Amino acid sequence: MKFDHLEISGYYDSLRASGLPHSVGEVSVDLKRGRRLASAPTGSGHDCFLKGIGVGVDITASQTWWLQFMRYHFAEIVSSQSKMHSILNFHINVQCNDYVTGNTRNELQRLKNIHLVEQSTDSFQRLIYNIPMGFELTARITTNFLQLKTIVKQRKHHKLSEWDMFIEWVRQIDKDNLIT
Repeated sequence: MKFDHLEISGYYDSLRASGLPHSVGEVSVDLKRGRRLASAPTGSGHDCFLKGIGVGVDITASQTWWLQFMRYHFAEIVSSQSKMHSILNFHINVQCNDYVTGNTRNELQRLKNIHLVEQSTDSFQRLIYNIPMGFELTARITTNFLQLKTIVKQRKHHKLSEWDMFIEWVRQIDKDNLIT
C-alpha cells in the first residue's frame, strides 16, 4: 500500500472556524480548542470543524481494500487506474501484492499472453475475470479529517492488514492529534 501526492487544505481556517459558535468578534486559530472539540464523540456535532480540513491523496491498494473503502460515501474517488484499459500494459508481478501466489501470477500472465495472440472478446473476459483481489490499483481520493476520524474508529482492529497501514498513514498526517 502506498500514499503519494498528499494535499491538505483548510487546516488553519477550520481551526479558526471552530471558535465561531461562541464568538462575538474576531476568532483566532486555537489548537487547544481544536483538540478539545476534535476529541468529542463521533456524531455529537462538536467535531464538525474537521469537515473543513480537506485531504487529497493518491492511494495504491489491493482490490480487496478498495472494495471496503468504497463503502464510505463521503470519500470521493477523483480518478483511478482502469483494469479494462490498462491490463495489457500492466506488469503482472508489479501490480500483484505479496499475498498473490506465484501460481496465480503465472496463470494471469498466461491468460494475458493468450489474449495478446487471440484478441477475442472471450479471451479478454477470461483475463479480466481472473485478476486476483491482491492486484493493486492507484486512485486519487478526496476526503476530510472528520471522515478519517470515522474510518480510524471503525477500522482500528480490522483483520485486513492494509487498514493498519491506512491508520498509520492517518496518524502521520495528523500532526496535531486532531483525529487519533
